[in-house]
Amino acid sequence: MKLILGLVFILLFFTSLAQLPEDQFIYVNGGFSVGNFGGGQIGINFAVNNKFSFQLEYFGATRSSKSIPSDYGIGIMDIFTLGLSTPHDNVNSLRIMAGKVINLNQKGTVRINFRAGPSYVTIEEPYNWEKINGLLIVSNYTWDYKTRQQMAFVLKPEFEFAFANFMGVTITPVGEFSGDYSVYGIGINVLYGKVRQKPIK
Repeated sequence: MKLILGLVFILLFFTSLAQLPEDQFIYVNGGFSVGNFGGGQIGINFAVNNKFSFQLEYFGATRSSKSIPSDYGIGIMDIFTLGLSTPHDNVNSLRIMAGKVINLNQKGTVRINFRAGPSYVTIEEPYNWEKINGLLIVSNYTWDYKTRQQMAFVLKPEFEFAFANFMGVTITPVGEFSGDYSVYGIGINVLYGKVRQKPIK
């Protein structure tokens, strides 16, 4: 079912490209981010007159948990899993942003897209730590995860380089702020779709 929905989305996306007016753009972005969390994002973008923009984006990231006990020790199994079995703080957010585009050259191929908007954040954190004798095979603690949701606000100035009509890249400082949780860092994305107007011959 998910595969069918994905194929329908792709079909609708590329059909819409053929029907767009010259001054309207639609494209997808996907990439990775590093900062106090490490992860990635994927989104869909819409722009009008190369001046105003809208973005719907999913972001997922993780970090080594901040609540790990001071005497926590890993086991052999943690080494074989490359740390994936160790406790982590995980963040997932759905972002809805509007933006103002400022072109840095006449062709509109280099631009800054100042974006901001709300996000719905799901935070997963380990708790209920219990010390055990892992015999050096597994870690010396067990734990559970608790999940909570909250709203946040995103600031995201994107430096966009549309080097082709249907492709580009962005370098993006980003901050996502809520009451007791913040995500900040820098992301690199690939853009694919109608990212700029065709050059006038």
